[in-house]
Amino acid sequence: MAVVGGLLLAGCGSDSNTESESAGGEPSLLYVQDADGGTLDGDQLTMVEVSPNTGWFTDRPDREAGQIATADFVTLWDEGGTFSEDPPNADFTCQTDGDTVNVVVELKSAVVNGRTLTYNVARIGDTRAGDFDCDSNAHLFIDNSTQCAELRNGSQTDMRTANLTGCNLEYAKLPGVLLNSTNLTNANLSGADLSGADLNSANLTGANLSGANLTGANLDRAIMTVAPLNSTILKNATLNGADLQGSTRNSMYLEYATLTGANLKNVDLIGANLTGANLTGAIVEYANLSKANLEYATLTVANLTETYLTNANLTGVTGWDSVQGKNSIKGLDTATGVPGLSDAAPDTATAEPSSSKTPTPAPTSTPAPSTPAPSASESSTPAPSTPAPSASESSTPAPSASESSTPAPTTPAPASSPEPSTPEAPTPEPSTPEAPTPEPSTSGT
Repeated sequence: MAVVGGLLLAGCGSDSNTESESAGGEPSLLYVQDADGGTLDGDQLTMVEVSPNTGWFTDRPDREAGQIATADFVTLWDEGGTFSEDPPNADFTCQTDGDTVNVVVELKSAVVNGRTLTYNVARIGDTRAGDFDCDSNAHLFIDNSTQCAELRNGSQTDMRTANLTGCNLEYAKLPGVLLNSTNLTNANLSGADLSGADLNSANLTGANLSGANLTGANLDRAIMTVAPLNSTILKNATLNGADLQGSTRNSMYLEYATLTGANLKNVDLIGANLTGANLTGAIVEYANLSKANLEYATLTVANLTETYLTNANLTGVTGWDSVQGKNSIKGLDTATGVPGLSDAAPDTATAEPSSSKTPTPAPTSTPAPSTPAPSASESSTPAPSTPAPSASESSTPAPSASESSTPAPTTPAPASSPEPSTPEAPTPEPSTPEAPTPEPSTSGT
């Protein structure tokens, strides 16, 4: 135990602290591996019946510890891994021939085969030369890495409560990772795949999640203030009680996301897709949702005081009647599908007929088809032509008309006129007494 304690102190020396500080404040990790036996043969270190899990703990001042599967640990030497270009140092210790032996080596590569773990090594410093076999248990204390590096390489998927301030996880593949209550302040997560990740109560203040995929992620009560998250995908994600104040989130995808009680005050959501999103009780004061798609979103008791909805789509939203600060919303007259405006449309339609009643000709035309119609026809018929009334009145005025017409034409005219019109034939017959008047002229002859 004394040997182990001394080795732990050596592993937590000033070099580890220096590297931890140079890594931007990320806590460094040290690893411990145990085996039933081991051998050092030239440049090959073998751990026999090695433990299936490798323990880790953080360098001070952080106080964290955990385990990682040994099969996952060896992937840190894969291309792009934490140790691929900068192999760690390690202290190999065991008892041989009754003596405690420790050898410091550089672990250049690692291969695990079942319960046998083999390292390609180079010896460091003034340590025991030669090869040896351990009489019993063997231990390997491995130099530091960082939790950020472990997370990025996928060898660690459980980083709950970890301190990953400023961690660079750009385009990292982290689906389903556990980051509950993790400190990711100012971390770079742009383009990262965090679909289904658990970020419940995580601190993402100032974190860059632009273009990140958080589909179905749990961000309940997460702190996401002043975070640039342009084009971030949060479809079906839960953000209940999350704090997103002052974040820049142009063209975000929040379809069917749950934002119950979320704080979206002063958030820039221009062009965001909030189709079917649940914003029940959300604080959206002074936010900019211009051109946002809010089709079928739930806005029950949401606070939209001084919110911009210029050219937004509100078709099918529910809970509009209970929205707070509705009268102060900006640009609502340019939005489409605003509840209540469809109710106002019938009112304007009814107002239009009332204005059409003001001209007098319209009402007079409606009674025209009723009983006064004949009287109207009488008043209108005399103006256009006199023959129409004479035909309707009967034939009695006809003789008077014919008499007035007969004096105008000469005597030969009546002779030709009776032949074309049969009704006028009887009328000229009474005028036959006038025919004898020329006869006296014949008698004079």
